[in-house]
Parts: sequence; C-alpha cells; structure tokens
Amino acid sequence: MNVPLSWLSDYVSLPSDFHEFTHRLTMIGHMLDKTINTNGETVIDLELRGNRADLFGLIGIARDIGTAWNTPIRLPEVELLPNGDPKSTLITVEAPDLVHRFTAFTATVRVGPSPEWLAKRLALYGMTSINNVVDITNYVMIETGIPIHAFDLHALQGNHLVVRRAKDKEQMTTFMGETITLSTEDLTLADEQSPQAITLVGSRTSGTTKITKEILLEAAVYNYASVRRTSRRLGIRTEAGTRLEKHLDPHETSFALARALFLLKRHANAEATSNVVDYYPTPKTAPSIDLPITETERLSGLAIPPSTQREILERLGCSVHSESNRFLVTVPTFRTDIEGSADLVEEILRIHGYEAIHPMLLNGEIPPEQTSPRIKQEDDIRDILVKLHLNEVITSSFVPTIHDPSTIHLENPPDPAMATLRPSLIPNLINYAKRLLNERMERVAIFELGNVFFNNNGTYTEERRLGIVMTGVIDTRSYGKTPRPISYFDLKGTIEAFSEYLGIQMDTTRIQQIESTIFAVEYSLDELLVAKKAEVKPYIIAPPHPPIIEDISFLVNPDTKTGDILEMIRSFHPLLVDATLLDAYENKRTFRVVYQERTKSISTEETRPIREDLIRSIVNRFNIQFNNSVREPVAND
Repeated sequence: MNVPLSWLSDYVSLPSDFHEFTHRLTMIGHMLDKTINTNGETVIDLELRGNRADLFGLIGIARDIGTAWNTPIRLPEVELLPNGDPKSTLITVEAPDLVHRFTAFTATVRVGPSPEWLAKRLALYGMTSINNVVDITNYVMIETGIPIHAFDLHALQGNHLVVRRAKDKEQMTTFMGETITLSTEDLTLADEQSPQAITLVGSRTSGTTKITKEILLEAAVYNYASVRRTSRRLGIRTEAGTRLEKHLDPHETSFALARALFLLKRHANAEATSNVVDYYPTPKTAPSIDLPITETERLSGLAIPPSTQREILERLGCSVHSESNRFLVTVPTFRTDIEGSADLVEEILRIHGYEAIHPMLLNGEIPPEQTSPRIKQEDDIRDILVKLHLNEVITSSFVPTIHDPSTIHLENPPDPAMATLRPSLIPNLINYAKRLLNERMERVAIFELGNVFFNNNGTYTEERRLGIVMTGVIDTRSYGKTPRPISYFDLKGTIEAFSEYLGIQMDTTRIQQIESTIFAVEYSLDELLVAKKAEVKPYIIAPPHPPIIEDISFLVNPDTKTGDILEMIRSFHPLLVDATLLDAYENKRTFRVVYQERTKSISTEETRPIREDLIRSIVNRFNIQFNNSVREPVAND
C-alpha cells in the first residue's frame, strides 16, 4: 500500500530518522517494499499482511506507529451524522447473508473540481482526480480503509437501492465502460430496473457527474468471501474490492460517512437531505480474551514484566483488567485479526521487539522421537520408489469442476476454474507428466503420495493414496541408439519390484493406458501400509575360497521346462551354490553350475561324483539325453 508520509503525518508524529523509522516498521511487521519520491514528496510502499484489514487505511497505520513509538494519534475531523430512521425505504436489503452492515443517507452537493491539496494527495497515492465528490469518497477510503460510494440519487429508478443477489446472466456496464455478466453468487446494489453497482465497482449510469445535484452516500461491510469470489470470477481488481474482501470492522462505516460528510460540506456545499438508514442486524461486540500473565513467557521464552505487557496492550487500544494472575483483555473491534490469547502474545512480542528473544539451550534430555509410524512407513515408500528411479512430485489438491454428486465442490475456491477437490491423483499427475514432456524431458517416471476426497451423501471423507505415472522413452537419444518408448511392461515391472520391497502382492491389473503413451496406476495407502513389510535379507560376505564352474548340456524334449531343471540343480547338493541357463539352441540346453565351499577350497575330485550323480538324476527324472559335452572345470571363471 502506498503511504504518502506528508499525509500520514496528519494523524501521528513521525520519527525524524527515516531509516530508523522504516526499519522499525519492518520489525513490527510492515515490510518496506520500496520508497518513491514524487515532486519532493516521499511515499513508502508497505507490504501489508492480508489479515490486518485495519492497516488498509492510513489511520490504521498511524495507530500502529503510535503504538510502536508510544505517541498519540490524531483522528481527523468529522461531521455529526443525521439521526437514524429505521422506517426509511431508502435501502432494502434482500441478501442478509451477504451484508454485515449497510449505512446510507442522501445529501445535496455541488459537483466541481477538487481543491488542489486533495487532488495532490490522491495523486501521491496513485489515483487520478475526477471531481470533488468522487475524490472525497476515495480520500476517505484511503484514510479509514472503509470504501464508500456516492450514487446520483435521481439516476436511480425509484430513488432507492435494493441490495440483492444478481439474477443469473444479468448484465451491468461499469463506470469504465466494460459490460460484465453476473451470476446469482454476486451481490448487487440495484434500483427498480437493474444493478447500479456490485461490491467491487459502480455502474456507468448512476455515478456522480457534473450535473449531479443530490447523492445517495453509502458505506457497507459485506461477506468478504463473497466479494473475493466475485472479484476472482469477473477478473476485476479495484481499491474498494481489495479492502472489502478483508475482514473489515462494521463499526467503522458510520465514522467513514461522518468524515465524508465533513469534507463534502466544506468542498462540495453538501447538506444532508435524509436521516441515516443503518442496516446492522447483528452489531459486533468487542471480544474479551483471558490472558494468563505467564502465557507470553510460556510461548516465547521471554520474561516480559506484567506492567510492560499491560502497557503495550493499552497502547494497542485494548482495555485491560487484572484478575489475580491473568489479564482480562477487551480488544477494539477494528482489530478483527485478534481472536485468542496467542494473538495477544504475538502483539506484545511484536511491539516489545522480536529481536529481544534470545536463543536458549534445551533443558533436560532431548525428547524421544515421536514420529507417527504411518509417516515413517510413507517415508519408506518414498525411499523405495526413489531407488526404483521414480521422482516424487506434489500436485494441486484441486481439479476443474466435476459434475458428480460424489465429489466435493468448494464454495470459495482459490481459483474458480479449479473448484473441485480431487477424487483421484491420476489427472493432475498426467498433466504434470505432459508438462515435463513439453519441457523436453525424455523419460518421465513420477509418483505422488496425497489425499483424495469424496462426498458420500453429505458425509465428507478423504483417503491417502499413491499414484504413479510413467511416459516417454527408455534411454536417451544418442548416436547409434534408438530410444524405446515406455510400455505397459515397464510400469508393471516397477510395481512388481515395489511389491518385492514391501513384501506384499500388488494388483498390476489396475494399470491404465492413457492416450497410448502414458501409463498410470493408483493404490490406497491403507492397502499398502497394513501389510507386513518383508524383512531385509541379511547380507552375505563372499567366501574367500574360489569356486569351480562347469558347463553341462542336455538334449531336451519339447515339453521339458528349463526352470524345473534349474530348480533341481540348485537344490541338489550343498556345494551347488548357483546354476544359470547359459545357452539354448533348438533342443539343446547348456547350464552353468557353480560349486563352492565357504570354509575351504575344493577340488575336481570332490565335485566329480556330485556332477555324475546330478547328470544321472536329471536324465532319469526328465527323460532327456545328456549331450556328453562337459566343459573342463575352472576356478574363478
């Protein structure tokens, strides 16, 4: 937010040292983004936190400065508002769920150019002067953080406003000349015929012009989530919308109108022509919070004297009462971000200075690790998949709108185009894989551990899942090498290897082929984590004594199974430690057998009777013919 220092100094005395001033602002949470010098005036651009709605007005920033430097603030002059009229028909509210407070009255005005000082201040902030009435509404919004709007009363059909939801596909032309199409989710300020404003922006037909004689001046606080949804859906960002989508204090609408009336009387010859209509069905009360005196030290480790804590809270505008070992703190309504004792501790530390918190060594023993077994199991799954040359990714929990009653749709999505919680990991993983392919990655093998969400007749549930997607090619392109496209069997082999690590049997029939080049699979983690993980086989140190290696050959029958012969060889004698199929040609099968003793060297004299007995047993069992070709035994072949 742009803060002209000459304007800010109307409300609080500023320190003379500019660098010390901006450094302290940063330390209390208002980071300096940049400094702008315009025609000899200094404007600082502060990066404000979204939950501090009060700071979107210069008076709110002045309050924080006054608190940090313990200096008083000066509120601007206001005019006494007309009396309230609960029977007035000037305003009708038909969408009470979207309106927290709506305050309005009418006044005659004389529209003309703004005084030079007013136009200059708006220019420093970054706004263009339009006319005295519009400029004053903008000026007060920047001062107080509460948007106000002036309608040309006689341009309104029926000379009154109806605050209602828009009709489906109802249209309005904004004062910028853009025609927008509304939905029933949008709140409008309409006359008897059509919308004359939405919460973000006014229409072209009822704005204040040089021929305006009488205005309807209003200030309101709406359901901020509704304002945000409208802004996102229509793609409209305005100064008013930026503030109305924050948690504003409804108490401040009357102060903003009283300030506007003061300026309008002096610079637009304004005179009120109606009583005030104030729709405020549930007036907000100042929250009271119980704060133990020891809570600040418990949360921060910093011992701040109770008198200092109380002083800081009172400088923040709180009312503090002491009761034994605790404070009963009444928070001002404009601090809509303070809801509990931890928020009060944060405020005390912020003003006292975070830099006063010093690092401390832990007292006593280091507490034992308390990682959930489920988290440890998921970490194991990640490690296994990484060993299998897959990369972990994290995708969005949202997907484009799905018209299915079993899915969950968000009322206030972060992106209107992604308004459904994902019922599966696969769609977003596929989009991620395609993006990697477009970025010229040749082999894409990714996985994600994440939640999916379901709506079962109004009961919302979530489930933790594992999703895997593979696409692209095996091997990279190089001279003399043609990459092979990844196939179904690559993912199947990966799943089978993964199964061996886990010690469970996984269903590979779930693998999906998508667009002929992408293969994906998804499993419930509950299925994987409840299974007992296979024990890791103990490692074996290679024997120091050399093996004897021989090749034996047989002429087999068409129905002879090579695997059965290998199994028989491997289990035939303790000295037979390994056997592999070395060659297969027509009906000839050659096997390589390995003899080895762990504790001593062996000779061919010891292996000869074993070999002869083995050959005889194989011939008799499988009814095949020995090929009478045995390679001479060798050591370390």
